[in-house]
Amino acid sequence: MLEDKKFLEGMDEQCAAKKKEWDERCKMRTEELLALSDTIKILNDDDALELFKKTLPGSAALLQMKVTTTQTRRAAIAALSAHKGYHLDLISMALRGKKVSMDKVVKMIDDMVALLCKEQADDDSKRNVRDADRQGRR
Repeated sequence: MLEDKKFLEGMDEQCAAKKKEWDERCKMRTEELLALSDTIKILNDDDALELFKKTLPGSAALLQMKVTTTQTRRAAIAALSAHKGYHLDLISMALRGKKVSMDKVVKMIDDMVALLCKEQADDDSKRNVRDADRQGRR
């Protein structure tokens, strides 16, 4: 009976510790989800588009050139430093600290550049069709 009571007391302590760990994990997961949603919101912002245009001047074909990671990182940090505002501090901090992998963010940026190029081509073709219709009416 004494052993069972000791076991029960030990279980109560272990359950309390596990509950505390679970609460911390849930809090951390919530913060991560919030940070991810903020990052996505920043990447979808018009300021980010302007920043990407400054970082990658010219057309998207420039992405095919061979550039080292260090050169790309320096260009991104320079563009981020020129931009005033706290919204891009997370990206700037991640670029300066080399411990965090930015592969997901880089992929999102590449996807966004590809999407913008596609949308621009669609807009250009629609404009050409519209201009041709206007010319036909005259």
